[in-house]
Amino acid sequence: LVDEVADITETLAQVLLHCANCHVILASRSHPGLPDLMLMAARRQMSGLDSEALRFTAPEIAEVLSAESHAPIAPALANQLAEQSNGWIAGVLLAVHAAGPAHSALALPAMGAERQIYSFLSEQVFERQPPEARSFMLESALIDELTAERCDLLLRRRDSASQLGALLRHHVFIAEVKPGVLRYHPLFREFLLDQFRAHDLAGYRAIARRLAEAYAGQAQWSLAFDTFIAAEDFAGAQRVAEAGGPQLLTGGRLETLEHWF
Repeated sequence: LVDEVADITETLAQVLLHCANCHVILASRSHPGLPDLMLMAARRQMSGLDSEALRFTAPEIAEVLSAESHAPIAPALANQLAEQSNGWIAGVLLAVHAAGPAHSALALPAMGAERQIYSFLSEQVFERQPPEARSFMLESALIDELTAERCDLLLRRRDSASQLGALLRHHVFIAEVKPGVLRYHPLFREFLLDQFRAHDLAGYRAIARRLAEAYAGQAQWSLAFDTFIAAEDFAGAQRVAEAGGPQLLTGGRLETLEHWF
């Protein structure tokens, strides 16, 4: 099991190519980029697991937790954890550690679990990124579906394409949900938003207001209202309610209106 592939790339490539009985497991957030990798794939000398294959399902989470606790895990709890964690088993195990033996109280948003997960994400993911990537992640976390054009426009940047490409290549808790559209892992996005609010509240509110105005301009009233509230711009939220309320009422969106009021 090799931890730092970049330091021994050439040597490792030669070993893999010429030692028929050698087995190496590489774990990496990004493509290892070894020479002759495609040649080895063509020879059926290698195989790989992507993030989708590594994502745990509810039954798999239940099996892991049952083995940990020596007790059965309710299917409803396993389903809840799978949905909240998006199959990220490390996050689930951190939540278990925070909850202790009280599995009935286990949930990822719980305060203890949140602290454990946020500490992990900070130490193992966020702080290991270069400063420009950290700045981009904090600002872009306010946007649900990320595209280079949208990020450039709303964040007033010109490097969003390269930033998103680097995050995707290194699998920094981001995935392409459809061609050209990316989305952060929900737990990582909440962590980024929490960090942004804690360290630059004025910047957080400024970008949130800008995003809310964009949603309002597209008549996405519910998103605009919630984003104005997140920015603590209650006057903006009131304007959205006045502008979009009649349209939502006509369209039968009573649940949205009840949520607002």
